[in-house]
Amino acid sequence: MPAVAAIPRPITVTPDSATVVETDLGSLVVTAAGDRITGVSAPGTPVAEAMRMLAAGVPTAAPDGLLAEAARQLRAYARGDRRTFDLPLALPDSSLRPFWDACRRIPCGHTISYGELAAWAERPGQARAAGSAMASNPIAVVIPCHRVVDSTGHLHGYGGGLDAKRALLRLEGVLVDDASGLPGWLAARHPAAAQAVVAVRSTRVYCRAACAAGGRLDLRHRALASFASPAEARAAGYRPCRLCRPDEAHLFPPDAPV
Repeated sequence: MPAVAAIPRPITVTPDSATVVETDLGSLVVTAAGDRITGVSAPGTPVAEAMRMLAAGVPTAAPDGLLAEAARQLRAYARGDRRTFDLPLALPDSSLRPFWDACRRIPCGHTISYGELAAWAERPGQARAAGSAMASNPIAVVIPCHRVVDSTGHLHGYGGGLDAKRALLRLEGVLVDDASGLPGWLAARHPAAAQAVVAVRSTRVYCRAACAAGGRLDLRHRALASFASPAEARAAGYRPCRLCRPDEAHLFPPDAPV
């Protein structure tokens, strides 16, 4: 039998209360110490495993007070009705703390790489440490480690499994199911933009949404970037596709979908 990879145990503040919250993303274990949240399990993690990692020896109870408010916000997020959280958190004193704090600043609907997260945390060059911080994140979803991908845009490990990570990113509008959906996806992300473009991290190339190159993308395992204009893409270090020529204005008639 092949060895089963161990799930990294979150680095947590010891909780004094715990509850199980039923959401559209599945069952989430939420823990608190006094008036601060100490843990939220990653979607896809079995409740028993989440309790072992976050609240061993702490009995669960119906949510009350802060836990009830956390449950309300998590359920709203899972329904797609909420994009930010307003919860007081208790994070442990750890060398990984700057990465967790930086991760909280990633906007809903966006992804960054581990290297970019390290730079945000003022730890340039420490992409590996950023990965360790995300693997041991004690407060999943609220500290959105699911928004961190590799430098090519590919999705890697997540405590609840890659399907759970995909579900979170799809909920936030980051993922598109297939190339035929790219025009609508791009229009939803940049509704006021006349020349929005889609970009591939691995090639550093940006395209029109209808570019034939989109059919070759492995969209199930890749998070794409997008920009409101070719100029914005160039400023971010991307170059135009030679096939669809997204910089040529005549390819974007005013009344045509992007």
